[in-house]
Formats: sequence, structure tokens, C-alpha cells
Amino acid sequence: MAATAQFKEFGPFFLNGALVTAPHIFHYVVGTTTLKDAYADRGKLATVAHPLVGDANGLASAYWDGLYKIVVKSSDELSTLATWDQVRIIDGVAETKSTWAPTLTCTVPGDLSVSYTDNTGYYERVGDEVTAWFSLITSAFTHTTAAGFITLAGLPFTATADLNPWVSGGLIWGGMTKANYTSVAAYVAGGSAAVSLSGSGSGQSAVALAMTDFPTGGTVKLQGCVRYLTAA
Repeated sequence: MAATAQFKEFGPFFLNGALVTAPHIFHYVVGTTTLKDAYADRGKLATVAHPLVGDANGLASAYWDGLYKIVVKSSDELSTLATWDQVRIIDGVAETKSTWAPTLTCTVPGDLSVSYTDNTGYYERVGDEVTAWFSLITSAFTHTTAAGFITLAGLPFTATADLNPWVSGGLIWGGMTKANYTSVAAYVAGGSAAVSLSGSGSGQSAVALAMTDFPTGGTVKLQGCVRYLTAA
């Protein structure tokens, strides 16, 4: 453990679109429900309460040292707002590792109906940089009125508003029918918490892919990784 602790603030948190005031932040040893100390000061002279209680703006802050499991609940502790299985806060760098569940949607979902063979994801956040892996395979996929750009919703953090798309890694894909477009890349647009898809091909301009590029009744397969920056 370090001689001094690092300040970190959690929040704000929302439930059904409403701000949660006085959230309860539980801080545990990773993989357990055993309390792990957080501190009221950088020198670690005094510990904070467990759970740590946030303020009227939904924010909760303390000084931290090491690797934590963080669970966030509403003030009545009836609703779990977030769970981070591994949060490393040491030497000024906060690291978070956990899972996420990508869901297939579009600008105007309409009658879109999707079920999955697989929709799993994992992410790591170090400082403001997020790396998110995803695997999405549909078992049923139908639409007639769905329209607009296709996305994988559910990323745990929103990209910075001024971020240009940061494309990273390859993408395994299937279920798209778009003449002369032979390549698909995944990216996160500024201000978004979803993975978008860009198509390209020889002699073709790169375009954001639409729901209509994925014919109803097919099997959609999207597996890959994105990296982006967040200020959340």
C-alpha cells in the first residue's frame, strides 16, 4: 500500500432517468463483501463510513488506496445502480474492470425485435481511457419499420464530446448486405455511449451503417473492440 491515498469522486448516478441523491457507495476487498478502508484525507489518518454516503447532487468522494470492489446503491439500498468488480486507485491512476451487455438498436427502433445467442462484453478503464470488448450474435432478428443508424448500446461510459471516432482493433461481422462494401469498423462517436459501425469498400466513401443494411430475418454477428476517451 502507498504512503498516501488518492482522491476520487464517484457519481452522479441516475435511476429511471432521475438523479439519485445520497447514493450509498460500498467499498470491498475484490471478490468479497469484506470492507476495504477508504479515507477522509490524503495521509490516511481517518477512514470514511461504510457505506460512503453521497451528497444531494449524487456525488460521493473520498481518498482511496489500492484495489477495490465498488457497489453503488440507492439511499434506501433497494436498488443497485452500479457494480465495479475491480477499481484500482493508486499513484494518481484509477483503474476499473467489469462487464457490460451490448444491445442492438438504431436511431428509430420502430418494431425492431432482437434476441441473442450471445451479448456479452468486458471493459477496462485506466484514467480517462476506456477499452471495451464485445460479442453480439443474434438468435432472432426482425424489423420492418426500424430506421436510422445501427448501434450497440450499453457502453459503461460516455465518450468525450469533442472526441473524433477512435477506431481500434479488428471486427468480426456478419449479417450485413450492402453492395460494394466489404469492410466494417467499430467506433465510438463523441458524446455517445454506444458503438457505431462504419462501412467502406474499394472506390466507396466510408458511411455509417444503417439498420436497413442488415436484412430482417438474418443472423447479425458483431465481435470486436473499441477504445475511446471519457470524462465521466
